[in-house]
Amino acid sequence: MRRLAQALKAEGLTGVRVTTPHYLGILAPSDGIPSNASFRAGYNTKLFPAMLQFHRDTGSPFMVNPYPYFSYRPETLNYALFRPNSGIYDPATKLNYTSMLDAQMDAIYTAMKKLGYGDVDIAVGEAGWPTQAEPGQIGVGVQEARDFNEGMIRVCSSGKGTPLMPNRTFETYLFSLFDENQKPGPIAERHFGLFNPDFTPVYDLGLLRDGAVLF
Repeated sequence: MRRLAQALKAEGLTGVRVTTPHYLGILAPSDGIPSNASFRAGYNTKLFPAMLQFHRDTGSPFMVNPYPYFSYRPETLNYALFRPNSGIYDPATKLNYTSMLDAQMDAIYTAMKKLGYGDVDIAVGEAGWPTQAEPGQIGVGVQEARDFNEGMIRVCSSGKGTPLMPNRTFETYLFSLFDENQKPGPIAERHFGLFNPDFTPVYDLGLLRDGAVLF
């Protein structure tokens, strides 16, 4: 990453930031309480101190791919979809979380802060919710996908931030623009898109300007 940043700088491309996405498996197993989060053993000493120092030096964000979809259970569906719920209480910070995405973002922040890098920005490399899945799976459909994506956009762009990172916005990339009809694996993996492969909409998230179409 440092070599790539140096090469970009040498070519005068100083506006290009270098980062790489991480899935939440970089965190040690925990109970879902943000204040208990930390990076996995080995990552916390051999990998992330140097990487986070690079991000601090270059002003680039630490990028993560939080996916409440892969962590929810039927009883936590409302928590994952930004719907009304009683939330999860963090006794260490005395904060109550009613959004799983907030909790995941603050877990990453906590792990970074424990290494002394709480000042480094965080970006969302990808996150989304499918509109189809295996028969009988609870919590998957157009309305669920819309609820999640609208909630994520609201959290990341409103400036409200998260309980541990108030008054912040987060550069965010929604997964995904298109369904991937030829992708192998579970049904859900092919149905995260806002549009079908033929450019027709799966559902309207209100991101296109009035009258805009995809070609």
